[in-house]
Amino acid sequence: MTDMVDTEYLPNRPLTEGEFEDFVETQGIECPLAFHSYCSHCDTEGIVDALVRDGRQVYALHHGWDEWELKTLERDMDPETFRLMVSQLDPAMLRQLGGDQLPEVEADVESELDFDQISDDIGFDLPAAEGVGVSDAEAIELPDGPPLRDLVDEDTRQELDAHLQQIMDDHVDSLDEQEIERIFERTDGPTPGELAELLDPAVMQELNQAIEDAIDDEMLQEIAAEHGGMADEDFPMMLGLESEDRFLDLYAHLLVYVNDRFDVIEGVETAADISERDTGELLPLRERLYEEDTAAVIEAFVDENPADLSTADLDTVAGWTDYEYGDFVVVRHLSEYAVFLDWNDPPRAFGVKAVRMSFSDLWPEERLPVFVSEVALLPFEDQIVTDGWLAIQRLVAGGNLSTDIDDSYEEAKHRFGIIETLPAPDESEKSDAEQLRYYMKNKRNRERYAEEITHLKNKSNELERIYHQEMGKARARSLGRELRETDLKEAYFAIYDDRIVASGTSERQVREILADILPDGKETHPYIYHYDP
Repeated sequence: MTDMVDTEYLPNRPLTEGEFEDFVETQGIECPLAFHSYCSHCDTEGIVDALVRDGRQVYALHHGWDEWELKTLERDMDPETFRLMVSQLDPAMLRQLGGDQLPEVEADVESELDFDQISDDIGFDLPAAEGVGVSDAEAIELPDGPPLRDLVDEDTRQELDAHLQQIMDDHVDSLDEQEIERIFERTDGPTPGELAELLDPAVMQELNQAIEDAIDDEMLQEIAAEHGGMADEDFPMMLGLESEDRFLDLYAHLLVYVNDRFDVIEGVETAADISERDTGELLPLRERLYEEDTAAVIEAFVDENPADLSTADLDTVAGWTDYEYGDFVVVRHLSEYAVFLDWNDPPRAFGVKAVRMSFSDLWPEERLPVFVSEVALLPFEDQIVTDGWLAIQRLVAGGNLSTDIDDSYEEAKHRFGIIETLPAPDESEKSDAEQLRYYMKNKRNRERYAEEITHLKNKSNELERIYHQEMGKARARSLGRELRETDLKEAYFAIYDDRIVASGTSERQVREILADILPDGKETHPYIYHYDP
């Protein structure tokens, strides 16, 4: 630690954004990244973690149990913590941290398709005085892939690694150095969108196609037989193999119809032609399907039935008019599906099954949330699936953004539940009591819905009672910590309007006191907290 960076006068709680800005300014340091999050130790929100730079030294500023800690990166931090902190940074922030040299960090990449980490591994060497250059692609090392990849034979795995490596090498070589230089020369640095553009979404499709080519249907069937039905039992977030084949066949017939109608790709006339093309080639055809009049195109396909499908298959395709298309945030991996959050107003959460590759292999739990765009969600066999095409947005969900996502997810579950089939249901009606309990659920909700809370609690005596009960529960959490610092024995406390208004050795004794001191009808409003050291 240098003399310039001083944490001595920081309060024993997370700083507010304004306080942190003042600290950075008065200390004469730079702050490449700050994590705005909730501190369970202090029951407050603020700047809990940050990376700060003093000259060429970079530190991690962390709020611990009772004080702020300042540790020099790499020297004082354990390697795992250092990798975790640096993995949150995009190339622009890495440049601020390291001057002309980027930190050498071996990112823990769980999947070949994990672009957030792969792009960190690529790095961009941009010394201002000598122009712009891209680091040697040979430095990229592809890590072990998902469990499915590990089940194929060694020769197949080596061929797949080599192919994926070549795709990434070609991509790095194709990056536009002048464009990189232009956006990094700006004083405000690149936007997340500009950084995302450095990684062409088409590369995802090319990598995905390489895996499909290496691990074909026959191989999948053999793996499933050898491991006792892996796709159904070991990967419940995925469609079973039979359902997967049916979905892909029906979707291929629909794409053939779109191509026949709009003449998008030459030489695509049958479903077999679709299966023989890689996903990158088929992307314009898929984009045309969702460009305009999607429902009308699907309805026309069902009416004409050019593929001579069965009634059951036609009914399935007809249900695709209830599709959802747009931008989502993958927020959770649950036992049966991944949760795709549409966080527009009102937010909605969809439980989505994967086709071909498990979402947990694409995005391990610790990497969530992941931003995806151009996603099509389709109803299929009373479930929701994607059609396999999506673009990864290179955004780091830290601080306030992460909090907003969590809030939207909670609101979506409260209003609609997790939607497991399409069309999406209308919002379920909630009683005033249910609504008030949701608004009072945590501190963020209480602040966010302050006006709604005031309106509801004044509607009736029962709602006012619920309000005081929920406020008392929230106060009891911090009260318990305070009381444990005393020598008090077991006792009961009545909390009303954030204050202790009565206490005693039994709940009955406290309630008798409340009946004497509170107006009629309000004696049940306080929350009774049982303190038992």
